[in-house]
Amino acid sequence: VQVAIIASAATLLLAPWWGRHHPLRRSVMLLSVAAACGFLLPFDPPILRAGLALIWVVLAKVWGRGVGGLGALAFAVIVLLSETPAIGASLSFALTVGATLALIVAGSGTMRMRWLALLLAPMSVTQPLIIMAFGRIAPWGVIANVAIAPAAVPAVIGGWLVLLLPPKLWG
Repeated sequence: VQVAIIASAATLLLAPWWGRHHPLRRSVMLLSVAAACGFLLPFDPPILRAGLALIWVVLAKVWGRGVGGLGALAFAVIVLLSETPAIGASLSFALTVGATLALIVAGSGTMRMRWLALLLAPMSVTQPLIIMAFGRIAPWGVIANVAIAPAAVPAVIGGWLVLLLPPKLWG
């Protein structure tokens, strides 16, 4: 999510210079920002999954084809499992794929309470995995996730903006 948020925000901010109606330029910009994020973040399964899915979506748009989230997720999973089959046994991989799939399914519905479904769907997949892995779960975790959700996107963007500042200005 971080990679997509930052790449999208940078693309919107830089659109006046890159041109709003030039899909190839926008695509290059989006992939460049995503690659820069990728170099700053560890190459863990969630980051790799997000990057591969973003590449799939951008290429589909450049080729003039629509692509859904499920297709992008499937592409990322197939590439990751083909390259490193052992990643399939990783809890991090299971959590990121499960949560992303839950968001895709919850977001495709036409329900009134979509925002609530988008908050609860990832937890409905990840909580059982966490219980299986650790044998317990923090009961306040669901409440904390719902309470903090509105601040997530501004916090991610703000965190990345702070990283772009010179270290002397951090503290």
